Amino acid sequence: PAIAQECHKPLAHQAFSGLVVKVLDGDTVILRTEACAGLHVRLADFSAAERSERPAGPIATAALTRIAQGRHVACTSVRGRYRSYQSYGRAIGLCFIGTVSLGDQLRAAGIPEGGR
Repeated sequence: PAIAQECHKPLAHQAFSGLVVKVLDGDTVILRTEACAGLHVRLADFSAAERSERPAGPIATAALTRIAQGRHVACTSVRGRYRSYQSYGRAIGLCFIGTVSLGDQLRAAGIPEGGR
């Protein structure tokens, strides 16, 4: 199927899935889904240090890249801190590889939380 040019963010508690085509930072990935070539997803269950915060930001980004890059993830849209399903234009999603969330995998890898 053709990939839509505009990415529509998932609605409340909507399931979506796709291939992680890029890791932007320690808690944001870009998915290629059936409907969208570049859906930006903020992880709901992990708040990493900002990419510019050294050394924690680059370490978190590298860890998420090792965990998720090129892998298929299944997500559900959830409300974020401010009761919205989006954060800075990104969908907020609880995302899993198999039965383990990406946030739990980051914690298991020893990555500290500490972002905004």
